[in-house]
Amino acid sequence: MGKMGRLLLVLVLSAVMAVPSFGAGASLETQMAKTAAYLQQTVTKPTYGSVGGEWTILALARSQAPVEESYWETYEANLAAEVKEKKGVLHGKKYTEYSRVVLALTALGKDPTQVAGYHLLTPLGDYEKTIWQGMNGPIWALLALDSGQYPVPENKEAKTQATRELYVERILSCQLEDGGWSLFGGTESQTEADRLSDADITAMALQALWPYRGEAAVAAAAEKGWMALSKMQGTDGSFSTGGISNVESTVQVLVALSTWGISVEDSRFVKDGQTVLDALLSFANDDGSFVHSETKKGADLMATEQALYGMAAFWRAQQQMTPLYDMSDVKKESGSVNEEASKETPLTEEMKPAFLDVTGEEETAVTALAKAGIIGGMEDGLYHPEGTLTRAQMATVLAKAFQWEAKGNAPFTDCQSHWAASYIAASFEAGVLAGRTETAFDPEGIITREEAAVLLSRAAAKQGLDVERSQAQARNSLSLFEDYGQASAWAWSGLSYCLDTGILKEDSMRLEPKAALSRGEMAQMVYRLMEANNQEVKG
Repeated sequence: MGKMGRLLLVLVLSAVMAVPSFGAGASLETQMAKTAAYLQQTVTKPTYGSVGGEWTILALARSQAPVEESYWETYEANLAAEVKEKKGVLHGKKYTEYSRVVLALTALGKDPTQVAGYHLLTPLGDYEKTIWQGMNGPIWALLALDSGQYPVPENKEAKTQATRELYVERILSCQLEDGGWSLFGGTESQTEADRLSDADITAMALQALWPYRGEAAVAAAAEKGWMALSKMQGTDGSFSTGGISNVESTVQVLVALSTWGISVEDSRFVKDGQTVLDALLSFANDDGSFVHSETKKGADLMATEQALYGMAAFWRAQQQMTPLYDMSDVKKESGSVNEEASKETPLTEEMKPAFLDVTGEEETAVTALAKAGIIGGMEDGLYHPEGTLTRAQMATVLAKAFQWEAKGNAPFTDCQSHWAASYIAASFEAGVLAGRTETAFDPEGIITREEAAVLLSRAAAKQGLDVERSQAQARNSLSLFEDYGQASAWAWSGLSYCLDTGILKEDSMRLEPKAALSRGEMAQMVYRLMEANNQEVKG
């Protein structure tokens, strides 16, 4: 190790070993308790998913919130059922799906190598497939592997067998000239926009590099990373994405600082007297929830989940506990996460399918919506889940699902006498549906997948949910699919929202934005949105 390397290492280690001078006190614990209670009241049945799933579990577990054992058991059963149905393949390209689940299970002391008979760490042994997702891939692979000090699993199908060293080197090699990281910066997929550092990715890279802080190259990279983050911080102490100050970006920096043991009162991270923690708490609502940003005041579940685990990371550092993702303090439980989920559950009258031709994942949504009177079958008494959907039918479903009523007639000459005229008018007045032109609605036109995503995102916004996505955020979501370039620019934000929140679930490598939406897909998307809105689906 050279003289400069030793000097940088000493500087970084001294920052790590210093006792943080946090000053939130009881107010932080009060906020954590309120937020933990809000999450449990909102996410009553945690399941596999990026919202209302693993992040809720991680946040509650690592904050040591009081949680009934049945709550954890519900998540474990739902996860095992999902893994079993997917035959162990959570996603064909998004390997962060595996990393996220591994983190949640490790936080609960559960074994991620035994979930419904599947080894969920194995995909992380494939280097090429993991790094395909930009910086998110190696970052979250390291966080997952190191959370339980798991050996990198052998992946016999991998072109290149992954190692921790390869993942660390990938992160280091993609550091940008300004000292930070971006999603695709330094990779083969880099665009002009990726040449500037992103606060989220930079903070997450630093979180992943923490276990390797004793290496000179890592210490030097980290020092540049902190300098980059310091320059990105806003005057109110917060961090931004796409120019908008938000909870998620602020949380990632707070987690990074807490992981490395750097005080929030470090002069590099105090702007106009405001710390990162001050900024995060400014996004809190009275009920314990958090807004996404200052421009979006409604409670946002994703922001609330991340806010709690951000506060947990800070609190754990204050209590001199292990960092958020260092779960060596968690007692490991024996047994696989699959016993209960593998058992058949007897069908009650309410659970019986409404249509004989609907099975599998679509059955729950179709049955619930049908029994609530939101959707109906065809003349032959079947649902025909593979059939297409017209614009008039979509307007009807949305109006019924969210109970919109028309005050007048829609200004379309081609639907005044149409059977769905009142529903079209209601969805139009809600600001969700628009015409093909100012006077033509095209009620019998077929709805495509990208059109459906936009309509559902507008419906979500109407319900007060935060659907805003910047172009960069949308690209991050859509670029996982090989055909994302076929999506219309006006549909990017809607597609991104539906994908990010699990309203639109995709397991293949294709998005197929121009393909017709099937009746089965529609039912699932509407049902998931109603769940996200905490709206009970009942007749």
